[in-house]
Amino acid sequence: MSVRLDPMPWEEQAAVGDLAGAVLEYVRHHDHVSFAELQGRLAACTNTRGDVELQIVAEEYGTLIVWSGLDEGLARAVSKLRDEDLLVYVPCSELVYLVDGGVLTLPVAKRPPKGGYKEPHWLPVVLRPRENVEEGQFVGGAP
Repeated sequence: MSVRLDPMPWEEQAAVGDLAGAVLEYVRHHDHVSFAELQGRLAACTNTRGDVELQIVAEEYGTLIVWSGLDEGLARAVSKLRDEDLLVYVPCSELVYLVDGGVLTLPVAKRPPKGGYKEPHWLPVVLRPRENVEEGQFVGGAP
């Protein structure tokens, strides 16, 4: 006997090329979503791996990489949703990424020195729906 599981709404959206819709639906459904988790969940229905990195560049921090190894389409979808203020980056522990099966090999940003880091550092973040986050709990503008 076989069991047929209906695809989740975000899988259907990703399969038809609506990556922004798929990402937003997934993050709204799960909240606190790491990039490692997002790539893993959407990999069954679309390409998620590539050579794009998302970063925050600010004078007080220097260059902070939030994730790398993204497919261009997925990176554009996340950036679009952030530009529209539908998703935000919220800092998290690198342990979240260890549990979700992926970490970056960069040094982790913990306490930026005065004037910012001279070399890029990884700032582990989770994606959250904007409506679930209060002002001051998230970081950075659009990458």
